[in-house]
Amino acid sequence: MEAVRNVTQPTEALVSDVLEIMSNEHLYHEVRVLAAEALASLLAAMRVSRDGRHPELKRQALDQMHRLLESPHPPILHRAVQRVLPSVE
Repeated sequence: MEAVRNVTQPTEALVSDVLEIMSNEHLYHEVRVLAAEALASLLAAMRVSRDGRHPELKRQALDQMHRLLESPHPPILHRAVQRVLPSVE
């Protein structure tokens, strides 16, 4: 997850996979926190590349982050999502 932050031209599949990791309740919370942070970096990189996929992926990410905040998840995960959400919105 930490290496994902260095990706300059993320693919739709990579963003989708990181989004899935962040949402996966069967993974360790720390991994999900890293995924939330990586997701913000990936979406920022897509914004720079200005490809046409960004608006749909951003909407999916925002929807998933808001659903996560509305669900009973550990505070560490909520804080991570709350921390990165402004950079995605």
